[in-house]
Amino acid sequence: MDADALRNQLIVLSAIGATTAFWWFVLVPNARLGLARNKKSGALRAYLEELKTDDARPIERWFFEKWLRKIDPETRYLLRDDDDDDEGKETSAASTSPARDAAADAPRREPSLEEILRAAKKTPPFWSLDNPVLVGTGLSIGVAALFSSPPS
Repeated sequence: MDADALRNQLIVLSAIGATTAFWWFVLVPNARLGLARNKKSGALRAYLEELKTDDARPIERWFFEKWLRKIDPETRYLLRDDDDDDEGKETSAASTSPARDAAADAPRREPSLEEILRAAKKTPPFWSLDNPVLVGTGLSIGVAALFSSPPS
């Protein structure tokens, strides 16, 4: 193999690696912190509050269902499945553990902004399917392998 071609490939791979590292270690954590702040007290919080009362947007409510459940107990109650709720009543009526009843009656404390930011700073694993760089790279390699012709 030509040394000049190898050097050029190494330059390209280094640039891709540096860009990916910057994205993963700088951009993603900053975006996660911004999203956490916004969900707690920003425009996203206002949007979620509006969405939880609007029955005309079922697809948006389905998409943000996980976030809507975290807003408050009233939203969790409104988004519950009636079948699951009935099953939960049967199992809780059958088991009358005092510790379980006390835990169910205790109000949930809303986390502070510092706790939310601390949780948002935790970097998720790089080798997960939530990582768009990894998914994009895998798809690119897969498509290239699928459409490449064998050497003759």
